[in-house]
Amino acid sequence: MTRPLVRPQRTWSGRRLAIAGIVAVVVLAACGRGFEAGGIGSVPDAETPRPSAGAAAQGTIAALRGALAIGGYDLDPATRTFQPAQPASLITVPRSAYQVHLADPEGGVLLVYEFATSEAARVGAQELADYLSGGPGKINFPGDTTFHVASLGSTVIMSWLSESQSADPEAARGAFDLVSTVGTEAPVLR
Repeated sequence: MTRPLVRPQRTWSGRRLAIAGIVAVVVLAACGRGFEAGGIGSVPDAETPRPSAGAAAQGTIAALRGALAIGGYDLDPATRTFQPAQPASLITVPRSAYQVHLADPEGGVLLVYEFATSEAARVGAQELADYLSGGPGKINFPGDTTFHVASLGSTVIMSWLSESQSADPEAARGAFDLVSTVGTEAPVLR
């Protein structure tokens, strides 16, 4: 007499269950908080504003306000934090975030980093420009993003514009162009 063929029922072994659990955790973590345009994820030390109220930073802010006033724009400290794409060498540099008053509440952001010397600021501006010219600048910002990275005394200015992401591209472009007149530019190649 022949017996009917019965296949054994597969069960999850402890090893398979552990692997499935790890995969589930990784997938859930990947679905969590992602990158904002210009963000590098959740690196607490990278968040801005970081206190930077030295005389050099105040002078740079005054120069930026003066340039923006030509077009009738106002500049105030940002009301929320920003996690800019930046090289590791700039993460601990004191900086402050400012925002131009535009129709777009997410637009018009600029950062002012404060270094100990003008030479350190020049080097920091070039490092930032090189960083944004490479992969991080291409991944963390929309493809049409234009950057302004410049040094002024012992400070570095960083601003960006993506007209495709702006609620009012004309006003955003006007403000960006005025900000771009301040400082000695370190070109960002896109």
